[in-house]
Amino acid sequence: MNEPRPETSIESTAAAMPAGTAAELFEASLRIVPTLDLRDVGAQLLAPLVRATSAKRASLMVINPETGRLRIVAGMGLRPELIGRDTEWRPNSISEWVYRKHQGLVLNGEVRGEALNGTAEQAIESALCVPLESHEGILGVLNLARTAPAPVFQNADLEALSAMLPPVAAAIERAMQAQRAEQLAQQLRDSSGLSGRTLLPTGTFESRFYEVAYARLASAYEGGDTADRVPHANGAQSLLVADVAGDGVEAALTAAFVQGLFVSGCTAEASPAAIVSRIGSELHLRSGGRRTTALWLAQLSPGGLLTCTNAGYPPPLWVPSDDNPVSMLAGNTPSAGTSAQDTFEDEQVRLLPGDLVVAVSDGVLGARNVMGQTFGYERLTEYLVELRRQPLDLVVNDIVKAIRNWSGRPVPTDDVTVLAIRFTPGR
Repeated sequence: MNEPRPETSIESTAAAMPAGTAAELFEASLRIVPTLDLRDVGAQLLAPLVRATSAKRASLMVINPETGRLRIVAGMGLRPELIGRDTEWRPNSISEWVYRKHQGLVLNGEVRGEALNGTAEQAIESALCVPLESHEGILGVLNLARTAPAPVFQNADLEALSAMLPPVAAAIERAMQAQRAEQLAQQLRDSSGLSGRTLLPTGTFESRFYEVAYARLASAYEGGDTADRVPHANGAQSLLVADVAGDGVEAALTAAFVQGLFVSGCTAEASPAAIVSRIGSELHLRSGGRRTTALWLAQLSPGGLLTCTNAGYPPPLWVPSDDNPVSMLAGNTPSAGTSAQDTFEDEQVRLLPGDLVVAVSDGVLGARNVMGQTFGYERLTEYLVELRRQPLDLVVNDIVKAIRNWSGRPVPTDDVTVLAIRFTPGR
């Protein structure tokens, strides 16, 4: 009879791995996903250059795009407080001269300069200052120094070092681009970014006649979903929920543009159809149909009259407070910006106290489970029937939770947004 196989534990697996595996994985990880810290990049690049030239002091400087000044990103034998700081403006700066003239220098004799200020008092007898040239131009300066009794640098050293620096400059350029890309990505994730300033943030809002709740779960690529609200002096409210085609910075800019048109053009007298038509016309005029936007715009009167216009958005659902069936509002219309000549029509619904209207994005209806099945309207309707009398924040958050459970993914492939409106007169 075969003996049962022992269970494999993490400890036994780790013990069986060849020595050096951890170090190998660490080095491979750095090659595949490099650090975004320019100080780390600079230190890794500076070390072999120092060894190759027998330098006693060294600094690697790059232009700080925010200040336009040279910044020491890595150094050897320098005062620690200089690393990571911009150099001061000085008329006779050697590094500044090399940067501006795009020309390397060999300096023999006593050399002084902030980029080579050391931790020891030993005087510098010889120095090399070389520009770092990338595809975009000069991005920094490399400074190397020797102290007596080491031999002084020669022009041949300058030529040899200059020939070795193109890959160094390219690596620094890639690191700077990656750092900037991460900063831009963070700005997109930041809720106070391009379209984040709104009178309809995520959460619940209560007025004299209505409750409104909005929930959003962003995708990994940060689409252009946005929502906003304009209150009117007569007690009415205008609401917008929009989904810009595409993702990234351009989608965020388009969302901000659409949001601005909505806020500036929304009055108590203007019909939703007229506002949507203007948004579509202006959007098409400036993008040529490349940046269409699906949106739903609704005006809520104090008496419960809902007047709305749909432009390519998934049709919202009207959920009566009693046991009457759920109804689907109008849809099957072109997105705003598809054509400058598109016209839209208003739809009106008389809400009774407690009635619920819910608008969701494609990210809700199109979410797929492990079998490839979409969430769809049928499941959404079942949830809303069950939740119709629950607090509004619970309604929107439970739908978002249901999408997470359905897809099995903490981050959706498309932005998930849920807007819920409940008529609550006499509050």
